[in-house]
Amino acid sequence: MIDTNKIEKIRTQESVPTPEDGFDGEVITGIVSDSGKRLIAVKYPDGWYYSELSNKLNFKDEKLNVELKKEIKKALLLTQQGASGGARSGSGGGSFLPLAGGTVTGTVHMDDGVRIEFGDADEYIGGDGSKLYISSTNWVNFTDSRIEAINRILWTSGTMDDFKDEDDMASDSNSSAPSQQSVKAYVDNNSHIKVAKVALSESDMNSLHTTAVTIVPAQGTKNTIVPTSGMLFITRDSSTAQSNSASNLYVGYNGTSSSSETIYYLRRFMYNESGSRIWHLQHYTGEAGNSLSDGNDQPLTVKLNSAITSGSIDNMVISVSYYVYSS
Repeated sequence: MIDTNKIEKIRTQESVPTPEDGFDGEVITGIVSDSGKRLIAVKYPDGWYYSELSNKLNFKDEKLNVELKKEIKKALLLTQQGASGGARSGSGGGSFLPLAGGTVTGTVHMDDGVRIEFGDADEYIGGDGSKLYISSTNWVNFTDSRIEAINRILWTSGTMDDFKDEDDMASDSNSSAPSQQSVKAYVDNNSHIKVAKVALSESDMNSLHTTAVTIVPAQGTKNTIVPTSGMLFITRDSSTAQSNSASNLYVGYNGTSSSSETIYYLRRFMYNESGSRIWHLQHYTGEAGNSLSDGNDQPLTVKLNSAITSGSIDNMVISVSYYVYSS
């Protein structure tokens, strides 16, 4: 019987039959365990033949008996030589692999605990009937390909079951990873101090005495916007001066332009200023509202109480830091 554990690949320097001899491309070699003789077997159209491996091969007069034929077919799983592998039909059946190059077709079955090693015993692919193991002493490289349909990742110190895109982090999971966008949205939405920035065009500035611009929208019932700092970045028109000394700027709730309801106040806005300016908004020392509820669910806005000289301001950016007080 052929010892399938000692099957060897047939090598190019050994004497092998040629297509001219009539064989159809399937060749295996092996060692007969009871005699120690090395055999070569070749498949011909009319059956399998074998001979001792030597310089002169004679196959036609030594047709395989049934038992030896079965053993040689088993050996094909490891030592099939040809252009491709695949599933065989008929008596014996099974699958086989090409020795070098080619493509495997069909299904190749391996027993539990069998593994394929690469280079050393710590670099292998194997399975135990329920799990597939991929081992490497360095790393596993998927060459920029994707890994799909993962149910769970088990780390040495924990488990990750899912990937979530939740801006509010509502699931509060201790085994799910969030998206970068969700992390940013959650931080932006839940940070105590937030920053709002609004850009006003020349047209916006010309009509700011009649139409307030919202800096921060209303935050809902029982929520009040509390500004902590404010800056103005103003680009003045080089040919038109702002000559209205009665134009004052107000930052407060719901479009106010009254000093009794303002939070930030800038008197004589850009009056006769000779160039572009950066202004640090100052808190008004008076009242921010006539009652405790004036800021409740109200937007934070900017407005002028009187028109500036038309065309005198090319644009203005207002930046305000704030937090939301819940009563």
